[in-house]
Amino acid sequence: MPATHLICAECGSTDIRCVTGDLIYPHRPDLYAKWFWRCACGAYVGCHRDTQEPMGTPAGPATRKARGEAHAAFDALWKRKVARDHVSAKEARTAGYTWLAQQMGLDMEDMHIAKFTVYQCQMVVELCRPYLPKTSNSSG
Repeated sequence: MPATHLICAECGSTDIRCVTGDLIYPHRPDLYAKWFWRCACGAYVGCHRDTQEPMGTPAGPATRKARGEAHAAFDALWKRKVARDHVSAKEARTAGYTWLAQQMGLDMEDMHIAKFTVYQCQMVVELCRPYLPKTSNSSG
């Protein structure tokens, strides 16, 4: 069945089909029953557990990698707020997304890292970086 509401982040196509995980990850039997939306160009996105509701927009390897890095930076930020301010995870995430939306000039309904471009993901990482603990780089 086609997903007329999805647009591929890689090629802009709307010809996106719902498939099972065995077509995306043939080497991962644990994902065979999971649903994915896949574009003809090969980009894909997973679905929320036990549904065919996409978690974002189909993306290729570089975009998926950038989204993972953005999530890692953002998740570290809101989790730090939970520990520092003793607030719930939901409250910290909401505050984080509100701040991030303001910084990026986006409306809250557009604040889904799983829909971001590589450039937007790089923005997330750069915006979060000053608020995260410094990592030690041993460059000799």
